[in-house]
Amino acid sequence: MEEALERCKRMALASRNAGAIMHEVNNPLDAITNLVYLTKTRKDDPAVVLENMEIIEQQLAILSQVYQPGPDISSSPDRGQGFGSGRDQRVGIEITR
Repeated sequence: MEEALERCKRMALASRNAGAIMHEVNNPLDAITNLVYLTKTRKDDPAVVLENMEIIEQQLAILSQVYQPGPDISSSPDRGQGFGSGRDQRVGIEITR
């Protein structure tokens, strides 16, 4: 019974973590989508194209920070593994035990 409860807690934590990560991914993707559209509408203005491409590069850098190998959800956080790692804190996820 205790193992099932612990498994449910880990799954709930994984779900919250996945939701937070998806939020972190969707923001840059929305920005990139909008910038691509704006760039297409102003493709004859090299300054606008260059500026938009620089912003797209910044958003891609943000995405590369968000997507890194995740924690092992099967590990116990009490052993210093799993959730609560530095990566969680970098993407704005607070883990409380």
